[in-house]
Amino acid sequence: VDEFDDDAQDDPILDVPLDELRGDPWKRFKGQAGRVLLRVYKRLYGDKLPPSEMLRTLTLATTLFFMIGGYWLLRSLKDTVLISLCGVQAIPKAKMLSVFVVLGVVSVYNHLLDSSIPKHQLFYVF
Repeated sequence: VDEFDDDAQDDPILDVPLDELRGDPWKRFKGQAGRVLLRVYKRLYGDKLPPSEMLRTLTLATTLFFMIGGYWLLRSLKDTVLISLCGVQAIPKAKMLSVFVVLGVVSVYNHLLDSSIPKHQLFYVF
């Protein structure tokens, strides 16, 4: 083992603050959980992304998780709810109408982006 190798010189006992080795069990748990999360974070994202960005990365990942989960849930319920409210005959009409509604909303949004309205205000509207 090379004496200058950082991984070989890491001592799990010497790297832990003393108040985490003894004393309050809650502090020990928080310290151990923080080190485990940091290790998992470095394994997932490497050394290129600093740990100071961990909260931002985890917040964005959680947001993406809930957006995909909500989309999946609503997508599976879409046809069932439409059938129970309007009947089977309404499904083709609703799918064709949704294309035109999306095109209209996107064109209005693009027009508003080109206008003098501040972009941060459009973010809150849409």
